Amino acid sequence: MNEAEAISALTGFISEINSTYIDYISVISAFLIMSYFAAHKLNAKLMYVVVVLFTIVAGNIIFSLFLLNNDLDHLYAYIIEQKLAGTYDLPWFGMNPEWASPTLTALQVFSTIGGYLGCIFFFFYQRTHGQDENGT
Repeated sequence: MNEAEAISALTGFISEINSTYIDYISVISAFLIMSYFAAHKLNAKLMYVVVVLFTIVAGNIIFSLFLLNNDLDHLYAYIIEQKLAGTYDLPWFGMNPEWASPTLTALQVFSTIGGYLGCIFFFFYQRTHGQDENGT
């Protein structure tokens, strides 16, 4: 893989990760809004359906993000290896520390799992406390 292909692959992974992360934020935002307005109005069966569907979608996106980040981590390790071997000539390419990519992966996984747990907590909080001022 030459430098142009490595740069293209790196930016492609980063773009896909950012797009998937924004998709995840959209899903949890929609779930939070739904929780605020409707959690206390759902019967038990619908509550389980909503939570299970949200869990499946969130789990799918979180796992996809993990896999994309894992591939990015390995690609960046390969880039560092090629840079140290003298294969890549661009002086600015591959200058970030090796630990940066795995650290970003861990932070992103923790933030997505934390977002999921926060949404579930808020949903059940709204189930018990989510009535308007009139009690309806």
